Amino acid sequence: MAALVKADCIAIAPEFTTVADATWTLFLAQSLSRINPAIYGTKANMAQAYLTCHLLKTMGFGVFVYDNTGKVTSGNLTPADESDDFDATVYGRAYQKIQRECSVAAGGLVWAE
Repeated sequence: MAALVKADCIAIAPEFTTVADATWTLFLAQSLSRINPAIYGTKANMAQAYLTCHLLKTMGFGVFVYDNTGKVTSGNLTPADESDDFDATVYGRAYQKIQRECSVAAGGLVWAE
């Protein structure tokens, strides 16, 4: 598994272009610790990219879209929502899809997060 870099994540989530390099280093390391290459195989980098973007979004980074009443529109979190619920972001849902695909290929259940 080649090391994932900021540019890999920005390719799928350009909303994080302005995130500082030090923040990227922290979040890439955090997500790497949760990806087992033996389970994810060739999808390990993609899983890590989506997990990294999910973690960034849930911690308040990225673009937030508000409707005309000032409420966050569907699919976007407010910066105060620090949930690790994968359904909370489009990136978390993509990560879970990869996780399910890999658990079936591995013949078992991937650990719950």
